[in-house]
Amino acid sequence: MEAAHKKLLAEWNKEPRILTAVSNALKQVKEMLENPETLKGLSSAALYTIHRDVYEIDVLYAVLQSDLKAFREAISTVMNFYNCYRSNEESPNKFLMIGLNLMYFLTTNQHAQFHMLLEQIDQNVQQNNPYITTPVKLEQSLMEGVYNKVVLTEKNIPSPYYAFFIRISMDTIRDEIASCIECSFKKVSQKDAAQLLLFNNVNEIIPFAKKRSWKNSGNTYIFEQCRSGYDVSDHHLMALSFGFYESFENYGNRNTTLPIKRRGRLRDVDNIDIGEGNEKLGEELEEESADERLQVKKILREIEQREHERREREKKKKRKSHMQRPKLPIGVVVNTAGNRYKILELLGTGGFGDVYKVHQMDGTGRIDDIFALKTETITLGKTLNRLKVEMTILQECENLPEEKRKHFVKMIDRGRTESFKFIVMQLVGASIDKLQKQQPKKHFTFSTTTKLGLQTLEGIGDLHDLGYLHRDVKPQNFTIGLKEKTNVIYLLDFGIARRYVEKDSRAIRLPRETVRFLGTVRFASRNCHYAREQCRRDDLESWIYMLLEFTEYASLPWSRVVDRDNVCKEKERLFAGIYTKHIASLPKEIHKILKYINELNFQDTPDYKYVAMMLKRAASRKRASITIKFDWEKSESERDAARKMPNHGDKNKIQNEKLESSKPTIHRRRLFNDSKKKVYDLEEQES
Repeated sequence: MEAAHKKLLAEWNKEPRILTAVSNALKQVKEMLENPETLKGLSSAALYTIHRDVYEIDVLYAVLQSDLKAFREAISTVMNFYNCYRSNEESPNKFLMIGLNLMYFLTTNQHAQFHMLLEQIDQNVQQNNPYITTPVKLEQSLMEGVYNKVVLTEKNIPSPYYAFFIRISMDTIRDEIASCIECSFKKVSQKDAAQLLLFNNVNEIIPFAKKRSWKNSGNTYIFEQCRSGYDVSDHHLMALSFGFYESFENYGNRNTTLPIKRRGRLRDVDNIDIGEGNEKLGEELEEESADERLQVKKILREIEQREHERREREKKKKRKSHMQRPKLPIGVVVNTAGNRYKILELLGTGGFGDVYKVHQMDGTGRIDDIFALKTETITLGKTLNRLKVEMTILQECENLPEEKRKHFVKMIDRGRTESFKFIVMQLVGASIDKLQKQQPKKHFTFSTTTKLGLQTLEGIGDLHDLGYLHRDVKPQNFTIGLKEKTNVIYLLDFGIARRYVEKDSRAIRLPRETVRFLGTVRFASRNCHYAREQCRRDDLESWIYMLLEFTEYASLPWSRVVDRDNVCKEKERLFAGIYTKHIASLPKEIHKILKYINELNFQDTPDYKYVAMMLKRAASRKRASITIKFDWEKSESERDAARKMPNHGDKNKIQNEKLESSKPTIHRRRLFNDSKKKVYDLEEQES
């Protein structure tokens, strides 16, 4: 493997570079990276270096081949690699890669992705690193319509690889200007056309004019199908509206122009003779530009409305499919290889199956035990086998020590019929989400919130120790036990869980390039929004969202936001320290947990003990006990007594402040007295 890596570097650094040889060496190393046998014996540092070099060379090779599709795949891989793996020694080509990615987004008119990536870069780097400042200045020139600056940028690029994207941008600009010329004028001289199209000389415009099928008559181009007006088709206007929407979302309140290519806006050409039809051009374009803006805004509102209606239709369709799916009749008996289960009632439905309350019956038909039976419809299409994943995890949980499996239900049995598969599990109580909504103000006390946080964190940590990510952490997937176990929290629904380590070596699996959105928008991590591979940090991110929700129902800033992209932006604001009034009022330890989770990398093992310690300190700061009952365990009289306790009011607030201020003094006095007593006892023993 190391020999193949050295050969690749040698071919890449050879002068002159032979691209065929580079391609063969690159292909060989890629094939070896996919074979686990060739990676044995390599250290983590060596693997990191090989992967980095291969990914980066793959990007630059795609540029040299002028292959935009290959570049897109290669740059996605290398950016994903940078995001997920970090080394003590940063790649010398990192900012070159980021800069090329920005150029790609700019060239392909992906303004939203351009600014999302830019926001992740340090402000100092944005202003001083030439690899980053070049695409930033280029984007500014394009938005302002100062196209001559784009030509100047081509002469001052920080790397030859940037020329590929500059050429694409210039081709787009020239096509737009040419479209404007064709629509606005009857004839243009060859010299003026070359100047308008930003060519250095007349000879350069000849192949361009031929490609556009312009008719040349005595060094003058004639446009027979010239239109008197400047019309925009509905299809083109719709396309423009999407660009406007993305730019508006990313620029916020900055004064920016529409991402319309300013067709017909000619700078420094007042003295050029371009034939008839240019007398009222400026006035017409200004009026039409204003009309376009109004039309774009109208279309944007229509787009948003249609998107909202589409999502509502999908929700109704999903609910309808749940209702139309055949349900097991009450009283029917389901058989497995060794047991019989009688259906008592339907407990819930999901996208792929249902959950029933069942009795296990012995040979005489007598009721023995009560369990939950979860089904999954057998489909012919290629779908995620959720029940199999859940069954595998529950089986592996059985091998864990008692302390490590207390937050997982026990799997009792499994089976299948012609139409569905099923597993039989331990029956549990209500979900935390349901219990929260039953509370008087739809939120838990801080004592219960802390206890919930500690147990749910422990359950997530135990699942991670098993080698799996949950990927759908939310209050609906945590429940309480029955009878004497109402104080035990269980983690459920592993349908979209994923193993993040190799089964035998326990090495962390390499991230995939893109991953489709899975989970619940409200509690999904930011990586899930960005279609990135998730890691243990992402489960903790969903966990902290859930914890904040426990303190006050619908307190998350995005609780009432519908658009998924806007939800992601609100989550970024939260981790940037921009808090709502409620979140800002929470103990500073909660803010420290947010900061800690945000700083975790893809391969990092979270320090669950540190997070638990911060949570306990937050409870201590709020004077919340973690030894009292959960809110749902308290009787009505206990709740009334808690409500009547004089915890509020100025008088009590002053007393609390006095008590808080006196605590350190009392504590020091006790330490002094204890130490004094120990010295006295020691002196007495010596005497």
